[in-house]
Amino acid sequence: MLDKLGFRTSLTLPSNDAGSPPQIVITQAPGS
Repeated sequence: MLDKLGFRTSLTLPSNDAGSPPQIVITQAPGS
């Protein structure tokens, strides 16, 4: 999804370990 700052934020939930914190990866989305 795109947040208000124009960054594409992907939220990845670990499916093999419920005790692990979610991994949040933010990358620039030029042209958005």
